[in-house]
Amino acid sequence: MKITYKIILIILFLQLMPIVFGADVVVNKKLSTNFIKYKSGELVTVNLEITNNKNEKIEGVLTDTFPRYAEVLDKEIDKTSFVPAVFWNISLNPGETGKFSYRLRLDGVPLSAEGYVNETLPPAGLNIQSGQYQSNSVWVYISNVDHPPEKCNYNFNCEPNLDENSKTCPQDCLTSGKDNYCDAIKDGVCDPDCQPSKDPDCGEQGLNLWFYIYIGIAVIASVTLLILFRLKQQQNYTNLYKKWQ
Repeated sequence: MKITYKIILIILFLQLMPIVFGADVVVNKKLSTNFIKYKSGELVTVNLEITNNKNEKIEGVLTDTFPRYAEVLDKEIDKTSFVPAVFWNISLNPGETGKFSYRLRLDGVPLSAEGYVNETLPPAGLNIQSGQYQSNSVWVYISNVDHPPEKCNYNFNCEPNLDENSKTCPQDCLTSGKDNYCDAIKDGVCDPDCQPSKDPDCGEQGLNLWFYIYIGIAVIASVTLLILFRLKQQQNYTNLYKKWQ
C-alpha cells in the first residue's frame, strides 16, 4: 500500500497537536519545599494536579513513585507495584482540575561525602482510557546544614544572574559550565570563565581546540562540496532529460 505525502502530513499534524495547541491532559508535580535538613524529621508534601482539557470526561489511575528509603504518610502504599508507589482513582469532567497530595519523610537518604544530596523524585503517571500522561520530575536538596546556601536555589539550573556559580552554588553550577566565575584550580576541567593562562587545566585543551575547529571546517566544506556536486549532477540529468523530450 502506497503512503502518500498527505497521509504523512496528517499523521505528523496529529502528533504535533498537543505541542502546538497545548496538551489535552496536563499533569503537574510540585513539592512544598526544595530544602530539607538531614535527619530533622521534616516532611515534604508532594502536590499533584491534573487538568482535563478534553471535551469529554476522563477516568483512570494516577500513580506516583518515590525512593525506597522514603516514609510515606497519608496514603497506603501499592505493594503490588514493582517500585514503591501510591495511587488514586480519578474522574474529571471537561475543564475540571483535580488536586492530590501526600507527605514524605526523607530521613533515610544517603548523603554524599560533602554532606548533601540532590534527590530526584520521578514523574507521576496518569493512565486513562485514551492514553498515558506524565508529570514533570521534581528535586529536593537534602543537607546536614541548618539552611540552604545563601546564593543557591538548588533547582539544578545554574543562574549567574542570581549570583550563582560553582563556588556559591556547586549544587547547581559545574566548573565546566559558564557561570562568570573562574575557579582557577587544577581539577581536570578547563573552566570556560578562565583565561587559558589562569586555569592550569586549559593549556592542553586550548591547544586541542584548534584541531577540532579545523576538523569542523573541513567537514562543513566537504558537505558543502558534496551538495553542490549533487545539485550540478541533478541539473545535468534535467538538461539531458529535456534534450531528449
